[in-house]
Amino acid sequence: MGPLLSMCCKKFGSVLAAIAHAIAVIMLLVFFEVLFVLESFNFARTLCGMIAVVAIQRFIFKLIVSLTLTREIKTDQSNIAFWTGKWYSMGWHSVSQPAREFLCKITELSMFAADFVLGHTLLFFMLPLILIPKIDMLHSIMLFWLRPSRQIRPPIYSMKQSKLRRKRVFRYAVLYFVMFVVFVALIAGPVVVGNLDVLDPEKQFGNLVSGMKLVQPNGLDHDDTRNETETGPKGDDYTGVALTISTFSLGGNARATRGANDRMVRLL
Repeated sequence: MGPLLSMCCKKFGSVLAAIAHAIAVIMLLVFFEVLFVLESFNFARTLCGMIAVVAIQRFIFKLIVSLTLTREIKTDQSNIAFWTGKWYSMGWHSVSQPAREFLCKITELSMFAADFVLGHTLLFFMLPLILIPKIDMLHSIMLFWLRPSRQIRPPIYSMKQSKLRRKRVFRYAVLYFVMFVVFVALIAGPVVVGNLDVLDPEKQFGNLVSGMKLVQPNGLDHDDTRNETETGPKGDDYTGVALTISTFSLGGNARATRGANDRMVRLL
């Protein structure tokens, strides 16, 4: 299929690679939203779940890299052949390289999706600093320890170059703020839906798999003490080592007891 489509579409491999990378990012965001719903729109638990997922993925990827991936061909021919389908020019490598490249692309796409999300998150956190006037000059002072009068002057561009640069700045600024709105909507949207009680995940998605409770409920009271019973050394029924330990200091003996009023451990 690849060689046939390459006859009419010269950039078939590049387009296919771009589509695969885009799908990897979209599916990562979709799974984040699915986990958000399963955690009953609780952001803290969702974030902990994503951290656990990333840790498990890293473990699996390390196993793949260390146990299955062989040395890569220096010419990058196998990578190009994977996207274009032109394996016929690789000789006997066309027998083993497709399986290797498949495992390699699984790890690459997953890492790209994670880097895409983390990189844009860092860019969004830097937005308040970017909006400060002359922040680039302050940044140069911090990096190179140069006074403003000693810094390298910006180059002088022609009218055509200046116009092209303005167009690029406008284009990427629009893309930046579009991505910012998308990321905010992906996080704030489920939180708002959860606060408004528009959707009850436990009722609608609780029985997707028979016998399994996939949705984690909210509002559970995990405090069984009810602010009445003290635990630890302050408790009435404490019989631990802190009450019976004996030490000797300066020839005398010190005994740990509990006071009647404050019930704190004292050395007498």
